[in-house]
Amino acid sequence: MAMEERAPMGTTRTSFGCLVDNYGANIYVLGGIVSKGEVSNLCEVYNVDTNEWRPIAAMNEKKLSCSAWIFNDTYLFVFGGYD
Repeated sequence: MAMEERAPMGTTRTSFGCLVDNYGANIYVLGGIVSKGEVSNLCEVYNVDTNEWRPIAAMNEKKLSCSAWIFNDTYLFVFGGYD
């Protein structure tokens, strides 16, 4: 299987939280460090089938290195990390 380049995230970041949904169809990226070392609350989701990123609701708090969990294919919980 050859590797292929995929669409870049809308917001370049490091030290973000990340999870894959129960079906492997979507990858969620949460918070992280954006430009100039600023901690972010921005979130995005990547659709594997369409190769597209789209923004989703921001977290209430800025976080980096957080963990996340999807419950019942509906609710996304974020916990831990640093601000």
